[in-house]
Amino acid sequence: MRLSRTFRRIWTVPVDGMATGLLILSVLFAAGAVAGHMIPFYIGDAGDEELKRYIAGYLALSRQDTLSVPDVFTVFLNFYRYPLIAFFFGFTSLGVVGIPVLAAVRGFFLSFAVSCFAKVFGSEGIALAAVAFGVQCLVTLPCFFLIAAQAFSSSARIASVTAGRKRRGRGELYGNGYFLRCAICAGILLGGALAEIFITPWVLSLMAGGMSI
Repeated sequence: MRLSRTFRRIWTVPVDGMATGLLILSVLFAAGAVAGHMIPFYIGDAGDEELKRYIAGYLALSRQDTLSVPDVFTVFLNFYRYPLIAFFFGFTSLGVVGIPVLAAVRGFFLSFAVSCFAKVFGSEGIALAAVAFGVQCLVTLPCFFLIAAQAFSSSARIASVTAGRKRRGRGELYGNGYFLRCAICAGILLGGALAEIFITPWVLSLMAGGMSI
């Protein structure tokens, strides 16, 4: 019972500003995703052949089981980059603008990458993108939105304090579970990054055998 109460307290996020922040972030993420989806189909075929050669070469290595372990730094950068930026934005009033922009950028580049795969390879490209980005999206997006939403709320409160409209202490800006939730998300991101390093290449190698690319 005590453990249950502790768990509820950790994940009880103050609703003041959180719901509004999450709505703003979701809308801008979706707007960025729509833009990222449309752009590959308007920029012509520049770069299509290069992407096709790169992916074909990668899949050829997969079929031969000669793929090396992905670059660890790149994988960790991909997993932690956006949540970390959102986390640090939460300590400044700049986050009121920076975090929504970050959400739009995240949506844009994710959708752009998937759309490029779909444009060049068709239905097989969509399946390939699902494997290539699936683990990353399943792990990073929930963590990003949780960290970004609470950081946006704190940033908005800092902006209010700066403008002289409110007087709030640090404890009210960052509740008891604020940093603990971030730490739990960091652990989840670590697990996802390790899965990306050791499991995703294996899944791609299995998938490559049945693809015509």
